[in-house]
Amino acid sequence: MDMKTSKSAQMKINEMIIMILAIFIFFVIVLLFWLSISTSGIKASVAQSSRDQAIMLVARLADSPEFGCGGIASSCIDTDKLIVLMNHPVYKNFWNVDGLIVEKVTNTNSSVECSIGNYPRCTIFTIKKPLNDTIPDSSIVSLCRKEIKKDGNYDKCEIGKITVWTER
Repeated sequence: MDMKTSKSAQMKINEMIIMILAIFIFFVIVLLFWLSISTSGIKASVAQSSRDQAIMLVARLADSPEFGCGGIASSCIDTDKLIVLMNHPVYKNFWNVDGLIVEKVTNTNSSVECSIGNYPRCTIFTIKKPLNDTIPDSSIVSLCRKEIKKDGNYDKCEIGKITVWTER
């Protein structure tokens, strides 16, 4: 074998190695691009899943034993229980949400924060103040309490809204 043929063969081997490396680098770039697109879809689906869980939580909270009216109706919140829950700090983290407020829906724009001193002449029950950079989800509920009249006691119900805040 002469030197010219050997150099030519060596050159072809070098060209082949460079071509294989170029193809390998191309497929690595394509794989990285595909992974970035697919992981962005995963992030979006995780965010959507969190939102769906928050919406389901709003619907279930009204029927939980801590809020429920005791069989009067579905999506009914007992405001007598709410006023008691507001004064127990252990319940602020019980539902694993970033904010929880129940408010009466009235035809006036007045909003009065509830306390034991002004209950039932108030409109907003704050169980947990919402954190910054959170998203609210709401549901319409019945707000009921026991009222006493001369001929006995009865359930007085009003329209309300429960709002839960969760992380983005």
